[in-house]
This record gives sequence, structure tokens and C-alpha cells, in this order.
Amino acid sequence: ARGRRGIDESAPGDRFGDRPRIPQPRAFLDVVAMPGSVVTVQLGQCGNQVGAELFDTLSAEIDAHPPRDRAGIRRAFFREPHRDEHDSDVSGASTSYMAPVARAVLIDMEPKVVQASLRRARRTGRWRYDGDRTLAFQSGSGNNWARGYHTYGDAVRHDVLDLVAKEAEACDHVGGFMLMQSMAGGTGAGLGARVAEALRDEYPTATLMNHCVWPYESGEVIVQAYNTLLTLSSLLDSSDGVAVVQNEELHQTCVKLLGVERPTFGDMNAVAASQLAGVLLPAARRDAAGGVPGGGGSGRRLANLHDLSMDLCCHAKTRLLSLRQTPTMPPKSVEFTTFQWPSLLKRARQMLLTGTTLEEGLDWGLEPGANTT
Repeated sequence: ARGRRGIDESAPGDRFGDRPRIPQPRAFLDVVAMPGSVVTVQLGQCGNQVGAELFDTLSAEIDAHPPRDRAGIRRAFFREPHRDEHDSDVSGASTSYMAPVARAVLIDMEPKVVQASLRRARRTGRWRYDGDRTLAFQSGSGNNWARGYHTYGDAVRHDVLDLVAKEAEACDHVGGFMLMQSMAGGTGAGLGARVAEALRDEYPTATLMNHCVWPYESGEVIVQAYNTLLTLSSLLDSSDGVAVVQNEELHQTCVKLLGVERPTFGDMNAVAASQLAGVLLPAARRDAAGGVPGGGGSGRRLANLHDLSMDLCCHAKTRLLSLRQTPTMPPKSVEFTTFQWPSLLKRARQMLLTGTTLEEGLDWGLEPGANTT
């Protein structure tokens, strides 16, 4: 049985007691063959900038993977353009592009951010956005959460769902939705929260994840504390998982680990995109015992967002996620460094125990159950 938008709704399930979850019956078993495509919704200035960095990172990583995995990764995040598809640049010139098209919907209440994202992707030559999957107005939300949530939320709900539906219908198998947004502004926070609710209503059994940027403690917007609180309150009711990255930690990563004295938002967005790509990219096959077979190709391919939500957010009170990445170093230092899995896992474990997202200054004496008072 097929429900609306091609999502199987034959077995709604009972994941949190009051909301259906991704079903397991026969119609959904094609997850064994493919991990599913991820449709990204980029909201506001921050969401669009981080989203562009993410697709830049994913596009570069495709070439670094073994040939047998490239097609699966590309299919998960990009789609092939139609033969008669054209992409118009800002000057109005129409040019045919054969570059892969990101599975993304771009939304902002100001057109300049969306146009800048389109131009940036086009300049790479490796991938591009679909200019028909954008939505922008001439006036912003003015960091007003209520304006983004109520005013624009009601006005653009139908248009947003229509754009997302078109992108979802271009997928052979929808693996879930990833929303990119900030938590301090009006469009990313307010409208983003409303879009998450609309997607949950429209696709009740699909996996819905949010990638949210936490504002600086010193303050970027005078009402950021209220915007953040309202956004979190809404997302925890509608999303399957909320990955939170903090601007303070991104800034410290650039300064202490990458050697960038005065990090720009572009530098910080690149770090955030690299962390998220590290979570989304793995597509190893697992055998029946749960291990990763060496080159045998047996077992089940990981379903990106589905596995993340089921393994990490299996309870209603554990939906907030933090990202940790190791190693993090300047690109020029990589060729002089030897990486071994035991040492990387040990460092990642200690970062988790100490509650830090930085590799520098770890407390190696801290063990599970130790009294830290």
C-alpha cells in the first residue's frame, strides 16, 4: 500500500506512543538495496550558506571514495539533470548544465541569499542547484520569530510543500528530510520551525532531521534567547532528531585546530558542513553480526537518516544530538600525519566522556563512572 507522496503508510507504528514511525513491512524493504535519497531544505541565510558548504563537501568526497561507492553516494544527495533542463543565471542567460543537481529546496525571505547560493554552486562546475526549487520574497523576517512562524509560515506553507513534493518525487526512494537552519533569526528559526511541522503533517512516517546552528553566547540578535527557546520547543515535538552545533565551538575549532586567527562565517560553515558530511557519508554494509565485512559487500547498507534516528533518537527525550569530529587539522598537515582506527576511536571516546567537541586539552584521566566533583 502506498500513501501520499509515495511514502509507505501501511503500518504507522508506535515509536513515541503518539506519532507513527517509519514502517517495517514488505513495501519498505527496498532499504536493503539502497539507503534512500536525502532531500535537504535550506532555510534562511545561515541554512543556505551551511547547505551550500555541505554540498560542496559531499561533491568533493564523492571523488575520494572507492568507485563502487560513488554512484550510491551521488544518488543519495544529487540527481541527474533532465536532458531538457535549463538553469538560468542572474543575468537571464539560459544555459544547459550536465552537472549533478543537489536534492535541495532553498527558502529565504530575501532573494539575495538564494541567488548567491545558486551562483556559488554554478561556479564549482561539479554540481548545481535547481533554480526552480527556490522560494524567496523581497522582505525579510527582521529576526522576528513570530513573523517567520505565523505570518510567513501560513503564507508559504502550500508553496513549500509543493517544492518539497517535486523534489521528493524525483527520488527513487526517499530516505528522509534534512532541514538546515539557525536558531537565532526569524526565517531560519521561526519559518524553519513551521516548515518542520508542515513536513511532519504531510509525511508522518518519513524521517525528519534538523541541523541547527546555536548562536554566540555574546549575542548576535537581541532576541536570540527567545528565538532559540521557541525553535527548540517546536522542533522537539515535530523532528526525529535535532543536531545542534554551536557558533562558539565552531569558532574555537577554526582558531585552535585549523590555525585561522580571525574565522569568518565561511570558515565556520565549512567546519559545520564537514562534521555533518562525516555523519551522512558512511554507507558501509553490515553483516548479520553487526560488523563491517572487509570488501565482501554482504549485509545491509546503512540507511542514512533512518539509522541515525532509530539508533540515537529512539526515545522522545533523546532527540538532541551533538557532533564530534576527529581528526581536525589544517589540510597542509594531513600528508604528514598517520591515521589509525584505534587511536581515532580512543580520542573520539574521550571527547564524548569529557563533553568537549575539541580535540585539544582532553582529560585522559577521566573514565566512565568517575566522580568529577
